[in-house]
Amino acid sequence: MRRLHMRYYPDGGGADFNDAIALFAGLGSVLHACFGVQGPQELLSGALLKLFRALGPTVWSAMLFVLLVHCFWMLGIHGSMLLEPVARGIFVPALAANQQLAAAHLPPASIFTKTFFDTFVLMGGCGSTLCLVIAIFAEYVEAEAQRDQLKRLGCCQYQGYLYCRALPSAELAEFIETW
Repeated sequence: MRRLHMRYYPDGGGADFNDAIALFAGLGSVLHACFGVQGPQELLSGALLKLFRALGPTVWSAMLFVLLVHCFWMLGIHGSMLLEPVARGIFVPALAANQQLAAAHLPPASIFTKTFFDTFVLMGGCGSTLCLVIAIFAEYVEAEAQRDQLKRLGCCQYQGYLYCRALPSAELAEFIETW
C-alpha cells in the first residue's frame, strides 16, 4: 500500500516548513475552538480594542496607541494593521464628533483622530506633530495667560476666542467687511 505524502514547501525549502504549517493550523484551530477567533491577530486586536474602549480617545490612549504600534513593529509585527480595529473603533468616531462640533461652530473635543494619526504621527513623525500641537494651542487662545505662554515659547501668531468669538455666518460677512 502506498502512502500519500504531500509536500508544502518549494525546492530549496526545508522539511521543517511542513511542521510549521501543521503547528499554525493547529494553533488556528485551538484559537477558533476556545475563543471563536480566526487567528492570533484577531484575538490580540479584539483584546486591545476592549482596552482602548475603556480608555477612550484621551491623550493617554493616543500615547499608548503609538507606543504599541512601534513596539509591534520592533517585534516584526505590522503594528498599524494589528491596531487598525482600534483606530476604527475609537479614533474614527472622535473625528465624526469633531465634525459635528465644527458644524455647530464649536472647537473640536478630541485632537486624537484616525486622520491625525495617519497624517501627523505615523507618516509625518514627531517633527510635524510638535508643530501641529503648537499650532493647535495657538489656535485656541482664550486668555491672556495662554497668549503670554505661547509668546515665551516663540509663537508670534495667535487666534482664538481672546481675539474674536465664533460668529454665525451672517455676522461673519459683516465682520469681514468692517475689518
